[in-house]
Amino acid sequence: MLATAQASPATHALAEGRATPAVGAAPAGGTAIVDLRLTNQRSHPFAGLGTAVGSDGVLDPLARTAGLDKGQVARMDRLLLAAGVRLVRVSGPGQLPGPGRIRVWGRGDGRLRMMRRLAPRGVRFMFTGGGAPPNLIGGGGESGPLADGGERGYARFLAACIEQAARQGTPFAFAAVGNEVDNQDPLGVSMTPEQSAAVVVALQGDLRKKNLKTPVVLGDNTSWATTLTYATAQAAALPRPPGLVASHAYGGDGSRDQVASLAQRLRVPLWMTEWIDACPRGDCPDDPSIEKALALAEKISLDLTVGRAGAWFLVRAVADSTHGPDGAIIVRDRSNAARPLSTTKRYPVMRQFAVAAPPGSALTTVRGAPPAGLDVAGFSSQRNRGVVLTRRFGNEALRVRLVLGQRDGALRAWRTSADESFRSILTRPSTPRSIDLVLPPFSITTVTSDGPA
Repeated sequence: MLATAQASPATHALAEGRATPAVGAAPAGGTAIVDLRLTNQRSHPFAGLGTAVGSDGVLDPLARTAGLDKGQVARMDRLLLAAGVRLVRVSGPGQLPGPGRIRVWGRGDGRLRMMRRLAPRGVRFMFTGGGAPPNLIGGGGESGPLADGGERGYARFLAACIEQAARQGTPFAFAAVGNEVDNQDPLGVSMTPEQSAAVVVALQGDLRKKNLKTPVVLGDNTSWATTLTYATAQAAALPRPPGLVASHAYGGDGSRDQVASLAQRLRVPLWMTEWIDACPRGDCPDDPSIEKALALAEKISLDLTVGRAGAWFLVRAVADSTHGPDGAIIVRDRSNAARPLSTTKRYPVMRQFAVAAPPGSALTTVRGAPPAGLDVAGFSSQRNRGVVLTRRFGNEALRVRLVLGQRDGALRAWRTSADESFRSILTRPSTPRSIDLVLPPFSITTVTSDGPA
C-alpha cells in the first residue's frame, strides 16, 4: 500500500478552501496549479450506478437473503442505495447452474422478491436472458448454443419471464436477450450475431403482443468490440427502435467509440452493464489497497466521460464470503451471524460518485487540461453540481483550482485515500466560487455545490 503525501499547513488551508499567499504559486516539484471549470454544457444523461444479480443462489446475497433478519436486509439495502446503486440487472432463469429443469420463474424466485423489495426505493431493473429450456439448446442441456430454429421459442420464453415480473407490479425498464451471448462459456445461452438479431426481433414483437412496455436492449456482450458486432446486426434487423445499447467492459477500450456512435445514431442511451477487476476464479481474499479501489474509480470515470456511457454496473456489488469478495463493495460473511455485512475499500469510492451524481444527473463538461494520472468527471442536476477527481498515480501532491459556477448554497468536499474513507474535508458557503484543492497521490476527491447552475 502506498502512503499519501504529507501536507504542509498551507496545503491544509487550501484543502479547507481558505485563501493563502501561495495560492497561485507552483508547489514543490515545479508543477503549476491546474485550473478546472465545470461548465453548463451537458454531455448526456446519467441513469445511475448499477449491479447485476445472476441468480437467487448463494453467490447473490441481494436475492438470497435467507439467514438475514429484517434489520440486516434493510441495512444491506441502505448501504447499496447510499453507494448510488439505482439500477439492477437481473439475469433470467438458468444463468447459473441450479437444480431442476429451467422454466419460467414464479413469484417465489429470490430475484423477483428482491425486485418487490427494492422497487419502492426507486430502483429500476434491466432483464437479461440467462438459460433456456433444454429443447431450445443444441444438445439438450441447460446451457450452451441456441439450437437452430430455436429463436422464436427462446423469445417466447424470455417474454413470459418478463411478463411475470410485470404481473407482480415490478416491470422491467429494459430487456436484453442474453448475457454475453458471444461468450462460449458453458453458462447461459450462446448465439451467433444473426441468431441474436432474430431473437431480439421476435422478443420485441412478443412484448408488444403482451402489451408490455419493456423496450429491448441491443448488445450486452462481453466487450465493446463484440457488442459492436452484435448490436449492429440486431439494429439492422429491428423494425422499431430499441431502448438502449449495452456493453460489458472486458478486453480493453477498442471499439468503444464506435459503440457510442452507434447508440448516438439510434438516438438511445449507451450503458456499461458489467465490469469486475478480480481474480479469475473469483475466490481470492479481499484486496484492501487504495490502488485496487482506484481501479474502480478510473474505470467509472473513463467509461462515463470518454466512453459516453449513461450508466455503469458492477458485476456483483454485494458478494458472499464463501466465494470471496469478488470485486464487491459489500460482503456478506455467513460465519458472522451478528454482523454479517461489511464494506470494502471500494465502497467509499462508489459513494464519491453517488454524492456528485444524484438521480436526475447528467454528465457535464469540465474545461481545463488535467495532467496524466488525473481523471475528471463532472455532473449536474437540479439538486447540485459535482466534480469527481481521481488521482491515480504520481509521487507528489497535485494542486487544483476548481470552479463549479455557483452563487449560493454550500460547497462540500470528501476524499478517499490510503488512510481515509469518504472523509469530509470541506464545508463552506459556495462564495467565492473558486476553490483550491490539494490532491494527494492515489486519492479520489469529490466536490459538490448546492443547486443547479
